[in-house]
Amino acid sequence: MTDLLVAGRAGGKDEDGVVGRFVAIDHQPIEAPGDSAAERGAQDAEYLIAEAYRCGYGTEQDYEQYFVWLDRAASHGSWLAMFALAAAYHSGSEAFEGAGPEKDPVQSFAWGIETEKTIRAYWQFYSRPGFVDFGEILTRLVQAYLQIARQLSAHCADGIGTKQDLKEALYWLRRGRRFAVTATGDVNLSIFEEETAALEQRLKEAAES
Repeated sequence: MTDLLVAGRAGGKDEDGVVGRFVAIDHQPIEAPGDSAAERGAQDAEYLIAEAYRCGYGTEQDYEQYFVWLDRAASHGSWLAMFALAAAYHSGSEAFEGAGPEKDPVQSFAWGIETEKTIRAYWQFYSRPGFVDFGEILTRLVQAYLQIARQLSAHCADGIGTKQDLKEALYWLRRGRRFAVTATGDVNLSIFEEETAALEQRLKEAAES
């Protein structure tokens, strides 16, 4: 199955420097404004605090605190936190030195569904005509959506965390492709074409058996 959210795995690199722009990296204790904003329920601040604990930015690395803040951020609507939780339930606690949740395909699938719905809501907000240019954010949303659509398809195709349903698996692939084409105008999505063809073949064989 496709890995979810590489940066959310243990030891993952903060490649775009998001955390570093908001949290001091001199290994001093995390202080306001990050903590205070997060304590008021600001989901983006909560996610940044979670990432700080995961990466050890401005504080000691602490996976238990990472999941405390990740749960808070997800419950308040952070798609990044939801995405990370889907990945965490997919990989299990071994990826986080025994901290965090045990591997749970049902929870991974459930958080994947929540991630998909939330990314669509974010997209509708940030892509409004005449709105401020959030090109970088939109790019990340598209990339994440394609990944989560394929992951949900894999869950359904193999009956992992949900009932096996090849038609539902095909639905998620087609939904992901439509989103990508609408968002980017790029119709050359070979990975979706290949996986769609494979699923259609499985459906044909199932019907003939």
